[in-house]
Amino acid sequence: MRHRRFAALVLGIASFAGAAFAQTSADPLKDPAVARIRAQFKVDGIALFDPHGMHAARMGICATSVFAGLKWCVSGTAEEKTGAAAYIKTTGYNIDAESRIVYAISSRRSYPLKRAEFDGIIQAIGERYGAGAAVLAFRKAGAEAGGIDSLIAVWGGLRLVHLTEAEYAVVEAGGSLRRGHLVDHRFNLVASARQRDPIYRIEGEAGFILHLTATSPDRADVIARAVYPPAFQPPPAKPGAEADNPLVTDTVRRATAPPAQDRSPASGRDRAERDRAERGVADEQRRRIDAERALAAERLLREEAERKASEEKAAREQAEKKAAAERKALEEEKKRADDERKAALERARRAESELKALEERRLKEESERKAAEERAKRAERERMSLEERRRAEEAERKAAEQERREAEQRAKRAEAERKALEERTRKQEAERKAAEEERRKAEERRIAEQKQKEAERAAAEERRKAADEKTRADTERAAEEGRRSDDRAAAERKAEALRLSRIRAERPESWYRQAAEAAKAAGAIWSFSETHDRVAEERLLRTQTIFGGADRDGAGGAERVAVEVTFECTIMGRERRLRALARGFDRKSGAGVAFRTESEGAFGVRTRFRLDDQPAQDGLLFRERQDDTASILELPMTSADLGRNAPRAGIWLRHYAAAVEFNLVAGTVAATITPYAENLLRVLGACAE
Repeated sequence: MRHRRFAALVLGIASFAGAAFAQTSADPLKDPAVARIRAQFKVDGIALFDPHGMHAARMGICATSVFAGLKWCVSGTAEEKTGAAAYIKTTGYNIDAESRIVYAISSRRSYPLKRAEFDGIIQAIGERYGAGAAVLAFRKAGAEAGGIDSLIAVWGGLRLVHLTEAEYAVVEAGGSLRRGHLVDHRFNLVASARQRDPIYRIEGEAGFILHLTATSPDRADVIARAVYPPAFQPPPAKPGAEADNPLVTDTVRRATAPPAQDRSPASGRDRAERDRAERGVADEQRRRIDAERALAAERLLREEAERKASEEKAAREQAEKKAAAERKALEEEKKRADDERKAALERARRAESELKALEERRLKEESERKAAEERAKRAERERMSLEERRRAEEAERKAAEQERREAEQRAKRAEAERKALEERTRKQEAERKAAEEERRKAEERRIAEQKQKEAERAAAEERRKAADEKTRADTERAAEEGRRSDDRAAAERKAEALRLSRIRAERPESWYRQAAEAAKAAGAIWSFSETHDRVAEERLLRTQTIFGGADRDGAGGAERVAVEVTFECTIMGRERRLRALARGFDRKSGAGVAFRTESEGAFGVRTRFRLDDQPAQDGLLFRERQDDTASILELPMTSADLGRNAPRAGIWLRHYAAAVEFNLVAGTVAATITPYAENLLRVLGACAE
């Protein structure tokens, strides 16, 4: 039941859909970021820029808002239920001059939700949205204004900015900053301003705010907001008639008013201007009064909703107290009846107890003897328990020593492998230098021969021409041999790719069914994307997925780490290049988590993996430039594959499952990579051609 309420709250807070737009213009709905917030976050079924007519039927009243050019609409307070638990819900929104919704808020008071579930809700919304939230947490112990334990999560392009001290003073006095709605952790701006608790302005672009405040061990207030901050910016001031006069400077001095007895036409014009100025001041005062009246109406609506919620809560508490008092009265009545019955029994037993006093003493002595024996047995059991704990601690110490020795052996093996790799690298470098030296000697011999031929050219012109022809033929033959060498390497790669393709084609249908079942059992969902650079004639196919357990209790540790696995195939003409990377990260913050290595600066990451139904074996992953990224491309390769120029994608497609343990500094993540999963097969198949 708790899990269903959790899922219902996540789905009720925001509905998600995939939406994208191709261009941005002055219309906010053509901004892809605004369109994404509108499509994926709805507040009680209300999306940004919905027309007022879509939701006017369930709104109570609409009045002029304190914000210029906007109106405020609010629904009545309604009591709803989740299972057997009841809560209070209120919904409201602002509309602009075109009757479009630019701010929507829905509050659920005393919603059945525990504080331990806050992080899970925010994480679930971030995974559906595809991006994590900026989280502002605030916790304050009980004081004269009550304790508070609150989380505010923000998605999209908006940001929350702390008020200045001057702005705090305005809010504390019950005033409005007239620059958009404010957000605080108590959902009571005056109380938060009085205690100087955090209060934020909403700035930036369109976004979604989720506010969770614990009110009891099993209840919380849930406030969801969808906001478009640019709609609350004050309109630019209109310049006066003299604004374009080049004589206007930062300071304008007005001439002294003429005497009252001056009845010239100029004096009449001045009086008319003063009258217009006074009317403008009166209009400004009237607008300010209207705005303050709208703010007071809005505040009264909110206070009325809060008063009704508190009255209903008090009524529930009174009913609970009454039921508890009735239960207590029944229990006391039952207790009195039991006491009377016990008293009667006691009087009956009293006469019999006098006759059995001697037997009672004997039984007492027997019980004391048995108690002494029981104490002796308990002391013996405690001694044996201490001995058992000592043996267990000794066994744990030996196990730790054995594990340390195994770690040292693994480090020695890794060092030996590193030295072997360095030795192979030095050997290859020596062979390269020997080949280079051979080419240099051949070039010197050719130059010497050319000089000899040029010396002979003075003696015989015909011999010089013959020598030139021979030199040209040698050069063309060398170039032809180089081209043939490249063609041979390409032919070898093509032959190996065809061989692997034939092997895949010869596999029985049962093998492919087993591969499909393994992909289904792994449960990984592989995303797919493709980009095409038409200038460089390059295509890039990419597929990704994430492995890792859910953070159930929010306590962090191994359950919070995850590994993102990415396969990329780059296609340029006939060339195919495959990359396979694993990146560790924290599921809550999104920050990278480094792979665990056996020494400072080591480039290898030890792992344990199993291919198909083969026995598990040790492996080595090579870290990339970042500590949290390692290559898994060579994982399924064997020593026989190194000299065949085999396509790496073809090697992966030889297997239907690869179970890998990724060792991160914050824990181990187990992953099952199935090459025949739908989108992964598209990428590997493209690189295996």
